Amino acid sequence: MIVVSDTSPITYLMQIDKVYLLQQLFQTVIIPLHVYKELCAVDDQKKWLMSESAYWIEVKQATDLEFVKRLNAVLDKGESEAIALAKELKAEVILVDELKGRNIAIGEGLMVTGVMGVLLAAKRQNSIIEIKSSIDSLIKKGFRISDNIYRAILTHANEI
Repeated sequence: MIVVSDTSPITYLMQIDKVYLLQQLFQTVIIPLHVYKELCAVDDQKKWLMSESAYWIEVKQATDLEFVKRLNAVLDKGESEAIALAKELKAEVILVDELKGRNIAIGEGLMVTGVMGVLLAAKRQNSIIEIKSSIDSLIKKGFRISDNIYRAILTHANEI
């Protein structure tokens, strides 16, 4: 399975010590060069990326630079490169959390999920027992989620 990720899903999962779920669910996650640079801008993330623990992360460069440039007009560089790379690689899934990026990726015919989808999938595969505490921890760290989505996710997880 080809999976491409933007910066925020990896960052948020690292913040709650659940980044390992990406490897358990997808085996390999591909990130574009700009996402790699964004992750390396934070010391803890850089240290992790340089460690043997991140062996399942692959860095690839998007080649359709005109498409990336058009996306950069409305998205940040990491999202733009992730969407372009996912299209080029014909990825089965792209990991994006920001609404604008998700909508554009969907408009480009990509299957999108994010941190919440990863947590739900991990629970369904019995990789984690519950997700409410992880979501609550993310919210405390600045992750934004509406009350309706919060309740819907916990309902899907059978935690309400």
